[in-house]
Amino acid sequence: LHGNTVDGLHIASAGGVWSALVNGFGGMRDYGGRLAFDPRLPEGWESLAFVLKWQGSAIRVRITQDQLSLEFEGEPTAEPIVVSVRGATHEIAHGIPVKVPLTTQGPRMPGILGEQPIIGGRRSDGTMITAGVPEPTFPGEEEIVDGSGFVGS
Repeated sequence: LHGNTVDGLHIASAGGVWSALVNGFGGMRDYGGRLAFDPRLPEGWESLAFVLKWQGSAIRVRITQDQLSLEFEGEPTAEPIVVSVRGATHEIAHGIPVKVPLTTQGPRMPGILGEQPIIGGRRSDGTMITAGVPEPTFPGEEEIVDGSGFVGS
């Protein structure tokens, strides 16, 4: 509505995306002040990596199909941090990365979205809401705008 975003995406929504990735696929939770993980990556994903602040320390988390690794990044707190990974307790200490094998990612469901974007309603400016991401226009390419508000080349 303010003309400063593409398809309604605002930079503030990045926090929601981060939260969905870390809490969803990364399975991260805070149970009574204890950090816990139960990651589940989709089949086609090689890894998911992120850094988080916990009790004053930055912790680098990397999840692959068969392993979760945790290690301090930068200056850690004086005390090791106790975490739970799928119910088992582990301790992160400075200079000693924790590597936890993941024996399974659990049952997986095939995607149901298909090849075409889902078309929704209309915005207040009349453009159609889609799940697609607009393709960029490069110098020298002609921009085409059709009646639906779709911009392409």
